[in-house]
Formats: sequence, structure tokens, C-alpha cells
Amino acid sequence: MQFQLNHQLPADGAVTINFPPVYQSLLSLNSKCVISGGVFSSSTLPYCTIPSDYQINIYPNGLFLDSSVTYQVQLTNITNPNKLLSNFSFMVSSYYDSNIYSKKIISQTNFSAPTISLISVKSCTFQTTLTATNANISTTYSFVLICPAFIKQASEVKVYLPWNPNPTAAKCSSTTGTLYSYSCEIKR
Repeated sequence: MQFQLNHQLPADGAVTINFPPVYQSLLSLNSKCVISGGVFSSSTLPYCTIPSDYQINIYPNGLFLDSSVTYQVQLTNITNPNKLLSNFSFMVSSYYDSNIYSKKIISQTNFSAPTISLISVKSCTFQTTLTATNANISTTYSFVLICPAFIKQASEVKVYLPWNPNPTAAKCSSTTGTLYSYSCEIKR
């Protein structure tokens, strides 16, 4: 992410970048940010923090950020949402002092969220067969999931039954073909 101030920011000012809430919480993802750009001859450097779920704060740390320089904020551990973002925007605000809650705003602007390639929901066929169809008779259920493409690693396929199977009496097994890797368990 890049920004250019286009105005003078006090050495004890601040810049905030607010993400739209369609993103996953930056705090829950343990995201980190680093600011770069410009030439700094001081031993103190500007820094950024992530104080809340959808906000990055940038502090000049006693330095004057050049209004004509483009600065970069590198954000790690962020997950792109699987949603169309055309109705969402980021908001960048600059402040006269580091207390961003004082609302001493110098400038505020919104910019469009980036275009993200969406992952479509796969349409799969689900087949169930039984070894016995009479009531109150022990039977084996076989579920077959037929998908047009592989189900990728770290995906979960859950089958919700209209009754509560007994996990200690029921047995579960799985085979592969469609699944990247497989395991099976029964839960209530």
C-alpha cells in the first residue's frame, strides 16, 4: 500500500488507514506493518502500529515526512476477502498530533479497495446409499461427493445428519479421489 501526503504533517502528527470491515480482523490474523520510503538520517524512524481490527496508525516519530515523497506500508499476515469489493473503500486520515482521538484532522480521503479475484463456490453432487432401508435396523451409510475439481488442502467437508449419531458406536472411514487429503470423524 502506498500513500503520499501532499501536505505538511507535523513531526508529532499521525496518519491512519482504516480498512473496510469486510476484511478479516488484522488483530486476529496477528498482522504486522512496516513503513518505508523517504530518506531518514535520524536514528529514530517513523513506525506503524495496528491498534484495532481494521486500522493502521503511522507515526512520524519526531520526523517531518516529506509531502512530495511516496511512502509504502507493507502489511503481512492479511487475508483477502472472497467478496466483490467495489462497494467498499479504505479511508486515510492525517492528524495534527499523535492523539488521533482528538479529531484534529488535517486531511481525510477515501480510496477504492483493490480488485480481487474471487473464488467461486463449487457445485458438487452428493449421493447417499444405505445397506438397509428399514427402520430400527443397523445399517451403513455411504456418502459420495462428486465435484468438478479437487477440493483443496485445508478445506473441510461437513455432513450434517438429521439425527445425532453415537460417536462411540458409529464407525467412520473415508477414501480419496476428490479430496487432497482425508480423515473422518463423527461428532454430535
